[in-house]
Amino acid sequence: MKYVICLLYLIFISNPCSSSTSDNSEALRQQANDFFHGYINHLNLYLSGEDLQAVKNKTSQDIRLPSLVIQPNGNLSQFKEQEQVVKGFTAFLEQIKAQGVKQIQWQQMDLQSINDYAIVANNTAQLIDDQGKIIQTIKSVYVLHRSEDDWAIALRIPQTH
Repeated sequence: MKYVICLLYLIFISNPCSSSTSDNSEALRQQANDFFHGYINHLNLYLSGEDLQAVKNKTSQDIRLPSLVIQPNGNLSQFKEQEQVVKGFTAFLEQIKAQGVKQIQWQQMDLQSINDYAIVANNTAQLIDDQGKIIQTIKSVYVLHRSEDDWAIALRIPQTH
């Protein structure tokens, strides 16, 4: 129950009474689509060995602080500082690099506009090796939150496969 309350809080934190017109919803989904492509690009820059500190900074800016992650086992992790986000991303990316992953690409993005400040995304990504072979497919649910003109991830729920 506490997870549902957290999710609802994040979705409606900025403007609980806002409703989006269909035209506005489409524009918001396009912004979220652009955000997710930039986000995955930041992860791929890390995997390709670009300036790791710069990539860590870019990736951590994709996360709205405080941020929540609800693990498949139900454990809730809250990230309150950028350092925690960087540490988490670094561990994840180093783990998949060790498995031979060279690139991440979106297989599917299902984006639903909740209001002008929140989008729920049910996304599927493919982890690909240097031969173009899919090593693994991962799914996650995201809640994006918009502050002024910037979108960022407020909640992530990785799904088991």
